[in-house]
This record gives sequence, structure tokens and C-alpha cells, in this order.
Amino acid sequence: MKLTSNKLYLYGIKLLSIRDRSEKELIEKFKNKGYGEEEIRNIIDKLKEQGYVNDYKFALNWVKTRSEKKLLGRRRLEQELRAKGVEEEIIKKCLADFDDSLTLTNMKELLKKKYPGISKGDLKMIRRASSFIQRRGYQNKDLFKLLELINEEDQL
Repeated sequence: MKLTSNKLYLYGIKLLSIRDRSEKELIEKFKNKGYGEEEIRNIIDKLKEQGYVNDYKFALNWVKTRSEKKLLGRRRLEQELRAKGVEEEIIKKCLADFDDSLTLTNMKELLKKKYPGISKGDLKMIRRASSFIQRRGYQNKDLFKLLELINEEDQL
């Protein structure tokens, strides 16, 4: 291993010590530093062998933290993982483990923060809230359940 390869390896370890990254993210970071394709491939393979780079583990952690901290829905998580370069098969596997039982709770919590006191009579606010919820990655069927809940309680 040349000196530059060693620098690249250490740079990869440094990036991974900050947070987990997908293989694609690392490759982009390495390319931005001006390293060659072959050198990058060798380092990525070495990091994979040592267990530092694992897209499945990355995707699981991403789904867990983003759904708990940012209260994001399935669609948004799927979109973010695609942008991070995670393969479709891995995305499907990770989202299969996604806890749908928290969806309504998370949506309700989001709306309480963003639109406190939203009621069934305020159609303008309900439209805004539904757009907000959809941008967070929740599906229409979940939104309808939440709107039914608002109708039953008259207010969140």
C-alpha cells in the first residue's frame, strides 16, 4: 500500500468515525479529494472486509434515527436512502422492518408541534397540515386516519 493509499484509508476511517456512511457517499468523498478509481475501489474493498462499510447496517441505522428523531415517514426515508446510493433490495429489506405502528403517533406529534390546536373546522389549516405531513414522507392512507382522529376528537 502506497503512502497515498494509507492517507485515503485513514481519511475513510475518519469519515466513518464521525457517522456511518454508504459506499456511494465514501466514493464521492474520495473522488472529491482527487483520488483515482482503482485506488478508491481498493480502499472501499478493504473497509468492507474490515466491516467498516456495510450499506445494510448504514440503512438500518439511518431508518431508525431519522424515523425517531425527525419523525419521517416511509416514503421520505426511502427517498433519502436512494439519494445516499443504497441499493433497492437493501432499502426494501430495511423498510420491511420499519415499525408502522408508530406512524400515527409520529404524525400526531408532528402536527402538535407545527400546528397546535388544529381542529376539524379549520380547512385551510388541515390543507397546510396535510401538505406538511406528505412532505415528511407519510402516505395518504395514514393522513386519512389522522384526519378521522381529528374529526373524532375535534382537536389534536
